[in-house]
Amino acid sequence: MSLKRLQCGRLILLLLSTVFAVCSFGAPFNGNFELYDYNESTYRNDPNGWYTENEVTVVQNVNPLPSQGSKENWIINLNTGLFPFKGESCLLLSSGDSDLDYGLASQNISIEEGDKLTGAYFFGACDYNPFIDWAGIKLVPIADSNLEEIVVVYEDIQLIGTYGSFGGWKTFNRFFTADEVGDYNLVITVNDYQDNYLETYLAVDSIMLCKQQDETVPPEKGDFNCDCKVNFEDYTIYANDWMYDCNNAIMYEIFYEYPYRTSYVYDPNCNCLLGTDITLDGPVDVCDLKVFSENWLEGIKEEE
Repeated sequence: MSLKRLQCGRLILLLLSTVFAVCSFGAPFNGNFELYDYNESTYRNDPNGWYTENEVTVVQNVNPLPSQGSKENWIINLNTGLFPFKGESCLLLSSGDSDLDYGLASQNISIEEGDKLTGAYFFGACDYNPFIDWAGIKLVPIADSNLEEIVVVYEDIQLIGTYGSFGGWKTFNRFFTADEVGDYNLVITVNDYQDNYLETYLAVDSIMLCKQQDETVPPEKGDFNCDCKVNFEDYTIYANDWMYDCNNAIMYEIFYEYPYRTSYVYDPNCNCLLGTDITLDGPVDVCDLKVFSENWLEGIKEEE
């Protein structure tokens, strides 16, 4: 077989897999955003399998340029930026410059009873109150008037403060009931509010739809790395925070040469934003360990 024919065959398989994933719905295709193509007309990396509008691109690091607005109260380390939650890439959406006021990515998925949608996200704003820029992840029903729109994630400037941000990746988990079964458009978006001069950002990664199959049930708690199961990888994340008080996370002082100032960053050594304080009482302790142990090995088939 010639090299040219082999390359064409691989391209056809990739196209077919993308079309099948999108047209047949099911779980999100390329939810880790490792597959993308460079768009020469927009100078962006377009995520395979996703429909996008405006300022949306696959990146290897989240760290907007100083020219894109003030990050005075961002509490990630701007000297290093924010690396993907897992893998080499994540998706970054921006509300855009003065010509735009939103960024959007979407894909059709099918929801069944007992499924769980999970993933990681980061929110940061270069805008200020009272311009309440916002971001969200939602499910919009497709051609079924009996289904209602489901808001999975909602964040805005009032929650993080003027020129503020998260301290790192946060995770989300949304279980679905029998009356929510159906086909939806999974919509990820970030939006300006009342103006379109300063940018706001939403990054997402590791979006998965955990399926309930036979005796395998998606874990309710303890899946800190968003892989639909609770195992030693999650235990490592949990053990790292043992006896850490998530209600009083440590803030570290850091110096920036440009702009010339000192600032504070959220403790990069804790995993509180991933939900290690399962009981939401502050300390990561035996109360959380009890809940974690109750979910131990959930989502794992016997042959695994």
